[in-house]
This record gives sequence, C-alpha cells and structure tokens, in this order.
Amino acid sequence: MKKLIIALVSVMTLMLVGVTAHRLLSPKVVVTNLSGFPIQEVTLNLPASRVTFGAVEPGGTSTIYYSLQRKSGTLDYRVQVNDIAQDGSLPYSDSGEFGRVIQIEVDAKGLVTVLTD
Repeated sequence: MKKLIIALVSVMTLMLVGVTAHRLLSPKVVVTNLSGFPIQEVTLNLPASRVTFGAVEPGGTSTIYYSLQRKSGTLDYRVQVNDIAQDGSLPYSDSGEFGRVIQIEVDAKGLVTVLTD
C-alpha cells in the first residue's frame, strides 16, 4: 500500500511539473482593457496560426496560449473597440518563442498598444 501511495504522489507531482512547465514555456497573448469600452474582438494572424479573442470587458484581462510558430514572418492584428477597428503589423521572429508574451493593451482613450518581448 505504501508503494502505491508513493507511486500516485510521484505521478501527480510529475503531472503538476509538466503542466507548470507547459504554461511557463508556451507563448501567449495577453489582452488588457483599461478603457471604459468593451473590446469586442481581437484577432492576431501569426506566421502559422490565428488567435481570436471574444469580448474583454472594461478593466478586464484575457490570456490565450498558442503553439510555437517555428516560422518568422508578420504578426498582423485587429482590435475592435466601441465599433472602431484598429489594425497593425509587427515583425515576428521564431527565435525566442519559448515563454514569449505578446501584450495588447487598450488605454483609457481606447488606443491600442501592442508589445512583444
């Protein structure tokens, strides 16, 4: 019985370590809404995939993890706030993707800033 408990604890510990490592190493997009308007939609076209957020309420934050792109190219984005779409593009490099955070922030005036690390 003691060996069974040790085995179960070991498996659960490994699973916890695996999930934590996945969260720390996976690239993610974080959308923060500091405006008084809801963000209606955020769409990012990455070199090898697309990420879409639904509504983010005023004062809210939303996060989506995405898969490694393994490809350089362009990050195109569209943020729709208060029925006004704001579009832009940034270069996207496949180097340093592990743990990358793309931060999209809508300020109090409804203007969008996109930062990548």
